[in-house]
Amino acid sequence: MSVTAQSIYDSICYDLLEDAGLVLGLLTVEQFFDLLNLTILDFNTQTAMVKGAFTQQILSNVGRYTIPDELTRVDQVYVAGRLVSPAQVADLNTLIRNWRRAAPGIPTLYHEDELPIRTLELVVAPNYSGVAITGGSAPGFYVAGQSPAVHRNLTLVGPLKPAIVGGPEEDIPIPADDAITGYLGFGVLERVFSSDSELQDQQRALYCGAQYREGVLALQAMMGEVEVDS
Repeated sequence: MSVTAQSIYDSICYDLLEDAGLVLGLLTVEQFFDLLNLTILDFNTQTAMVKGAFTQQILSNVGRYTIPDELTRVDQVYVAGRLVSPAQVADLNTLIRNWRRAAPGIPTLYHEDELPIRTLELVVAPNYSGVAITGGSAPGFYVAGQSPAVHRNLTLVGPLKPAIVGGPEEDIPIPADDAITGYLGFGVLERVFSSDSELQDQQRALYCGAQYREGVLALQAMMGEVEVDS
C-alpha cells in the first residue's frame, strides 16, 4: 500500500498549528523533507521492512569484499547459497589459531569489525573463484538471480536505503498504512522538537520519540527483527 508524503506533511502542519502550510518560517518545507527522509531511513534500517539481496563475484584467495551502498546494514551473508555466521575479531582469535594466515578454504564465518567502513571479511578466504556475473544496477554488485549453486558467489542481504522523497505527491518508499504514516509523523516531530530552533520542546520531543519507538518495536516484532515474549 502506497502513501504520499502529502499526508505526513498535512499532519505535521496541523500539529504545528500551520493548517495553511509551512509558511511561518519556523520549519521550512525543505527542512520538513530533510527530516522526513532521515526518519524513513532510520525506520527502515531498524525494521527492515524493505530488504535487498546483492551478489558479487567471489575471487580465489580474496577475503575482503565491499558492502554495496544500497544496503544500510548487512543482516545475512551467503556463500554459494549457504548462510555464513557473523563473528567478531575477538571470537576469531579464540576460535581459529592464526586465522589471518590460515590457508584458503570454504568460508564459514565473516566479520565487519576492525575493517574499513562498508567492508566485510570472509573467514577463511575462499579457495575458488565464483562465476563472473554480468549486468546489474551498480558496478560489481548484482541483484541475486542465478542459482547460488551455479555461481557460488557472495550474497549480502539487508535493509535497502530508501529512495529520497522530494515532493508531497511522491510515495513514501516503504509499505505504509495509516498506522505507519502516524509513526513516521511522530519521528519527524521528535526531530523538530529536538532541534536547536524556536520549536525546541523537550517534553514534546520525548512524547513523540516514545510514540515513534513504539511503532519501530511493533514493526520489528512483525518483521522478526526482535523476539517477543510469549
